[in-house]
Amino acid sequence: MRCQIHRIGWLGIAMLIAMGCAPEKPSDAVAMKDLEIEAGDDSLEDPQAVVARIDGEEITREEFELRLNGLAEFARVRVQAADDREDFLRRIAEFELLADVAERGGYGSSVEVRHAMKETMVALMVEDHLRSEVSISDIDEQALREYYEANKDEFHRSERRQLIRVFVEDEERAEELKQRWLEKVEDFEEPAIEFRRYAFYHSKDRATGDQGGMVGWFETGSEEVPREEIFEWEPEVAMGPIEFDGGFALEMIIDVEPKVQPSFEELEQVLTERVYAKRRDEARRLLVEGLTADADVEVWDEGVAELDEQRPSTTDIPLRLQDIPLQPKAQDH
Repeated sequence: MRCQIHRIGWLGIAMLIAMGCAPEKPSDAVAMKDLEIEAGDDSLEDPQAVVARIDGEEITREEFELRLNGLAEFARVRVQAADDREDFLRRIAEFELLADVAERGGYGSSVEVRHAMKETMVALMVEDHLRSEVSISDIDEQALREYYEANKDEFHRSERRQLIRVFVEDEERAEELKQRWLEKVEDFEEPAIEFRRYAFYHSKDRATGDQGGMVGWFETGSEEVPREEIFEWEPEVAMGPIEFDGGFALEMIIDVEPKVQPSFEELEQVLTERVYAKRRDEARRLLVEGLTADADVEVWDEGVAELDEQRPSTTDIPLRLQDIPLQPKAQDH
């Protein structure tokens, strides 16, 4: 395989820090330099076979596999196909080029980089421990069903109702509109549609009136529900007048979606991810508790209580790659 990468962007470094892996190539990247990747045959089994070369620096098949295996378990699943692995290799090459530019710019000695290196070191150590303690393959159907039964309320969707409102300035006008509605409603084949037209023509609140009186969908138990009695109203029946600050309104429920409880089979993948995450959290908690018990740790909260909430950074980060102050490469003697 042989390819040319022409555009590398400084935003890739920010994405690297945020994502914890080699960055995607930005579509609006700044032109920097040509980068040549030389890749061997995928069938080669020699771990020292060179799969990429960036400015003379070689990446071997062994190193590529180490980086691949360093991905989280779910992420590795997404790079099984040959095309996906080739794309991952290209992203590694882009990352190495960016790292070279950053090192020549003197960023390797900054406090931020040293702290990031420590965070990465800890993350790798913790991830290795969690992989040795927790595996998706150990999660059987019984564990999933137990979690499902114990947490059914987390997965159900409550009953939802769609509310329409016709808002006017005084009660007399609201009573007049309701009476006119009641006189005609028997002739309507679809009262909900006609009530939306009613709101469009008569509502003084144009924010909802221009939307056919649409106030929104509300589900039981939500703090946004305007009043609990809307869940007792018969659909497609005009209710009111209802007093509001500054006026009165007629309201109608035009649609109802009943409570839904997804089955175990529908949620099996979600349940697997939940149980896997829960076991990892528990393994991490036990790790920290064990290390804390064997260490001498003292914390003085009052020492930081009076610090400012936020201190301005003294580091000016270049917004574009060509603004990085490069240092020349050391010459071989």
